[in-house]
Amino acid sequence: MTPTPEELVAAAAGDVARFAATVSLPAAEWESVRDRGDVAWGVGAAVVDAGRLLLVRQRGQWLLPGGMLEPDERHAEGAAREVYEETGVPVEVTGLGAVVEQTFRNAATDEAFDVAFVAFHATPEHTRLADDPGLEGEAIEDVAWHGTVPADTFQREMVTALFEG
Repeated sequence: MTPTPEELVAAAAGDVARFAATVSLPAAEWESVRDRGDVAWGVGAAVVDAGRLLLVRQRGQWLLPGGMLEPDERHAEGAAREVYEETGVPVEVTGLGAVVEQTFRNAATDEAFDVAFVAFHATPEHTRLADDPGLEGEAIEDVAWHGTVPADTFQREMVTALFEG
């Protein structure tokens, strides 16, 4: 049985940040995001090494590497898998950092669905980035290590809290 966001936070050791967000999507992006919404959980990680944060660039924004949880996958395992798939960097997940309850809304029709996103803290096994990041069909534009959180980062408040925390 998949835990609720509250159950996941209660089971975690230490402080876990909580955020809520509503994301308005243009109709052109709505369908691709909606198709993934049936999974109900997104997973990712704040990978930090030597004061640098690993981010991926998609749809013109920087964001934590991450994606959708696969069936029968544990949240931390999914986060590590997604980081590796998107960046080529294998990681050790060290703890739960944040839970974000997201509402995605179609800007044209006001249709909406909810996804919970969990972000873990992680350390890299190495820092070499993949030459061709992401899986086939993913729209990853770039992968880079950052010394600060860029202004155009998706859910910047959460990413900053994870990076500085």
